Amino acid sequence: MFKLQFYERTIMSDPSVFKRLFVSFKACVDGFLNGCRPFIGVDGCHLKGTYGGVLLAAVTVDGNKGLFPIAYCVVECECKESWNFFLCNLYIMLQSVNYVSPITFMSDKQKGLCDAISNTFRGCHHRWCSRHLYQNFKSLHPGVLLRKHFWRVAKASNQFYFDKAMNDMKATKKEAFDWLSRNTPNMWTRHFSCKSDHITNSMTESFNQWIGLYRGKPILTLIDEIKKKLMNKM
Repeated sequence: MFKLQFYERTIMSDPSVFKRLFVSFKACVDGFLNGCRPFIGVDGCHLKGTYGGVLLAAVTVDGNKGLFPIAYCVVECECKESWNFFLCNLYIMLQSVNYVSPITFMSDKQKGLCDAISNTFRGCHHRWCSRHLYQNFKSLHPGVLLRKHFWRVAKASNQFYFDKAMNDMKATKKEAFDWLSRNTPNMWTRHFSCKSDHITNSMTESFNQWIGLYRGKPILTLIDEIKKKLMNKM
């Protein structure tokens, strides 16, 4: 599926100006449907070319825990409108194969993304990347011991171990415990996880590195090179 969008023109005689482009191949959707858990990481990376822009991607992991891209999109910036465009087209693509299983999305809490997911994929789960949360946590509460407590909390497999790790953190530094308590546990801890044990958005970070050589290319070259890499992977 290819979806191209241009800026609206006030004067119809003016040339069209590129705004957004969505790309998703049926082989990727079929692979997600038949060989992957309903778990999708979404993220954006800035393009380094003359015209800038952002590349959004939806990525999952296959049965061998390998990188498996589902769709990607070039937009003007990361905002609610561009995330809506990306997720609406992803939803249409999945509905075209009658995919009905609830999906768990993993993200870094980008601007506008939380609302876009809840508005587009109603009833689906949304989780935050624990690594991204830890970077915010570390800036306020640094230290090796607090880092160990944080990851024990994030990786706790049930409520008992979660409460124990949180109590250990509280005994070490109450301010750190209070800060972490203000973040809803079912959005970032493992024992609340749906469909997957992943607590970080590492698959999208790997995708951004996978295409790193082409992020400075013109948009058409970028899209074509990603297509070639997907063809080789498939």
